[in-house]
Amino acid sequence: MAVLIAVGITAAYVFSVVLTLLGSMESFYEAAAMLTTFVLFGHWMEMKSRRGTTDALQALFNLVPPQARVLRKGKEVQIPTAQVKVGDIVILKPGDKVAVDGVIIEGETAIDESLVTGESIPVAKKKGDNVIGGSINQSGAVRFKATKVGEDTALAQIVKLVEIAQNSKAPGQRIADRFAQYLVIVAVGGGLRTQRLSNKFPKSRLLYSTKREP
Repeated sequence: MAVLIAVGITAAYVFSVVLTLLGSMESFYEAAAMLTTFVLFGHWMEMKSRRGTTDALQALFNLVPPQARVLRKGKEVQIPTAQVKVGDIVILKPGDKVAVDGVIIEGETAIDESLVTGESIPVAKKKGDNVIGGSINQSGAVRFKATKVGEDTALAQIVKLVEIAQNSKAPGQRIADRFAQYLVIVAVGGGLRTQRLSNKFPKSRLLYSTKREP
């Protein structure tokens, strides 16, 4: 479809320039300007929509805390979340964000998972329950074993799905693009055919031949 629009804008502008140089009063500058305006407006709307999706993705990324408390050699240490490995024991205190996915091995608490699952009420968690990276610990101190880190966490999978949906085309759009290829051929071919007919039959003769007798 973009090819057809580009051909239309170029043809209208070039033909208008030729008519201007020949001293004709007719021109199609407004048609070229209007097509360009509509295309740019549509592109602006698309970019605005994509910007909103990008902001939403950034908000999801911000759910992951930059650091996590883990047990290393029996001591509690803070390390970057990217360095947490599967099997590490992560310590959660009230108000902490869950860094990675895991299973609680000690303690009880209530965790706010609304930003990840949409559940507005904090979910009670006890030993054996799963925790999701990006959720917020409300009350109680617990320890859990990391089961999924990095790109394997539920939050990372959500972000990945959103990115795929953002960059992929809808089935209807793919069908439209397929038919647009034939539309370009038909439109350009029809234009060339019309030009040949107009050259073969001058305007006066064409009007005379189509005029009906009373």
